[in-house]
Amino acid sequence: MASLHDQVTLDYYRTTAARGHSSTLQHYESTAQHLQRRFGDWLPQQQATRCLDVACGCGDMLYCLEKHGICETKGVDLCREELDKARPFLRAELVCTDVLEFLRDAPGGSYDFVTALTF
Repeated sequence: MASLHDQVTLDYYRTTAARGHSSTLQHYESTAQHLQRRFGDWLPQQQATRCLDVACGCGDMLYCLEKHGICETKGVDLCREELDKARPFLRAELVCTDVLEFLRDAPGGSYDFVTALTF
């Protein structure tokens, strides 16, 4: 039997996240182009920039960062299903945990660029 936490995150994925996401290369490429146009001037210019995407969902922003040439990417989300959808398309380390706990436990200065987007 699934825990309440697992059931809530799975229900979230089924009712919300899955509606706007398609686990295809075409989806990730299209989303990356959109994000690049929208945030291009703010994206890191150094490949070695340590990037964290909190509440990363299916990893669309992480894909954009990687496509932009960023080598060190990490995503954190509560929903294992979303992370599992992202894994085939990303090099990023994906962590399934509470974002606030993750940030509280991260040493100061661990990341150079942090994103937290919903779309």
